[in-house]
Amino acid sequence: SSAVSANGGSAVAVSGTPASSLVNLLVGRTADTSQHLNGHIRRLTIIPRAVSDAELQSLSSAEAVPVLPEWLPTDISATIWLDPSDLSTMFQERTGASATTPATVGDPVGTILDKSGNGHHATAPSDAARPTLQQDGSLYYLDFDGTDDELITSTIDFTGTENVSVVTGMRIDNTSGYAQLITMDETWT
Repeated sequence: SSAVSANGGSAVAVSGTPASSLVNLLVGRTADTSQHLNGHIRRLTIIPRAVSDAELQSLSSAEAVPVLPEWLPTDISATIWLDPSDLSTMFQERTGASATTPATVGDPVGTILDKSGNGHHATAPSDAARPTLQQDGSLYYLDFDGTDDELITSTIDFTGTENVSVVTGMRIDNTSGYAQLITMDETWT
């Protein structure tokens, strides 16, 4: 498997090609579970096409600003859109779409609903693996502890997709923290 990772910074935007049609995104850890993200994720958007350098810069810049950007992932046909700033998508249970207990600041998040409309909700594989919902001013984010926190999406079908772009707002907690953002359970080229 391969991954998208970052080294500090508040916004990341990269493009690549999935080598397989059906993948699960592993958010916050490597495929072999040996490393976990030590940091925060404010938003994660996957776009099923390559985007231009100018678009990547624009999307990346919008992610760095703690206000609603002028674009929405629904405007760009996102495959998945995870947005911790939308508290209506955050739940404590690890049950996906059937989760009912809202997460509030300081709570563990077992499910975050996909806002793209494609149903690629992300869930923690265990109670211990749930990241924590945190707030900084008006900004909400998921805090990954660098030890065991992770989320796994439902299977995403990239059939016919030649390129995939990942746009996220994130922060690494310290320079020695691992910066694994997402891993696909298949190869990313």
